[in-house]
Amino acid sequence: MLPERNIGFVIVVNALANFVTATPDLILQHAVNDKYGIPAPTNTVYFPDATQAVSQAELDALAGIYAAEHGYHRVVANPESLTLFASAVHSNMLLRTDGWFTPADDAPITGMLFTNLAGRTTLVWRTAGIGFATTNVLGERFDSAPISAAWSNRLEKLWFALDESPVSYYPYLGAAPLLTFTTNDGVLLVESDYISGSCVLSPTNDDTAFVCGLMSEVDSAVQVFTSNTFEYLRFAGYTWQPEESIPELTPGVPTSGTNMSSHFNWYRADLPIGTFTLTCTDANIRMIIYEDLDDVPVIAIGSYTFALTAPGTVYVALGTLSPSVPYELDAGRAPLLLDRAQATPSGMVLTWISQPGTNYAVAIATNLLDDPAFVALPGDVPAAAGISTTWTAAPSASPSAFYRVQSPP
Repeated sequence: MLPERNIGFVIVVNALANFVTATPDLILQHAVNDKYGIPAPTNTVYFPDATQAVSQAELDALAGIYAAEHGYHRVVANPESLTLFASAVHSNMLLRTDGWFTPADDAPITGMLFTNLAGRTTLVWRTAGIGFATTNVLGERFDSAPISAAWSNRLEKLWFALDESPVSYYPYLGAAPLLTFTTNDGVLLVESDYISGSCVLSPTNDDTAFVCGLMSEVDSAVQVFTSNTFEYLRFAGYTWQPEESIPELTPGVPTSGTNMSSHFNWYRADLPIGTFTLTCTDANIRMIIYEDLDDVPVIAIGSYTFALTAPGTVYVALGTLSPSVPYELDAGRAPLLLDRAQATPSGMVLTWISQPGTNYAVAIATNLLDDPAFVALPGDVPAAAGISTTWTAAPSASPSAFYRVQSPP
């Protein structure tokens, strides 16, 4: 906004992305040119390069952690200079005559300033462009305290978003519905794709930790509460379920439940190598299936067949928009199933659902009334990687032929 020019504008975006920092400045330049005929400057702005004296004690006092919008920045004091560890490392930052620290360049175009906003020590960053300079708050000074045993015991554990919508676009973006706590440089952090990164936390007790930093736009605190002896969380508008409370599916043993529109029903299955089929009896329920929590999930209704080439854990969230839906869920080994048969000039092409590491036998019959009707073709057919195996039988001399695929007893 330029109130002295009676010009202002608002930018509205509907995506989880930061708007380009320089865009508002460019818009204002064009607006001033259109309304007043004042052209945009074409020269690059440079900051003062003359230095001023600063004591080592003053530099040491500025060093520390600065809580940012996501994570934190770290300032380290060196003899006569500072180093900023942010998205990039800015070293040999010298104090200039305008009070800013800038790199030891002849024409510095970036700089940082330590100031006070509402009684809080704040780190500010400045970047010069063509005709303008942008200034933004990087972080707020944060002095960490020792992390209690209660919060230390929560480190590296997983919590899953419980009250997510089954039609949320987060899964399509590859945002994992997970929350975890980590620590670095003595700082406690909460991390989740649902907040696009991490936030610095300052616990006030064993059940509440406030988010720090003037730039934070997420919930003000993480709250811990106990349900059925398990620790659940409230944060960022969601309730988070601990991994250890998620029911485990036993392959081949159906699990019954009722899915509510207000939250997900989470399940996990620790599975060996093999091909498996997840089935849910109600078509009003979406299965959101994570074969790998770092990958985009598969969303299926009714059933979904998949193969594991190594033992692993599969997570599935059931979601519905209906008020209450009973269901049965199963994660059993996929049965041998002839999926497709196609006659081609080179022979009959057969495709069947297979199990990794299994050799299959193919038999042929030209008359089902014969006894025995089927004759095994020579050689075994090893299962291919993935959920199915495709094999081509040589053309039959008979005008009709019947094929049978068998797995070993």
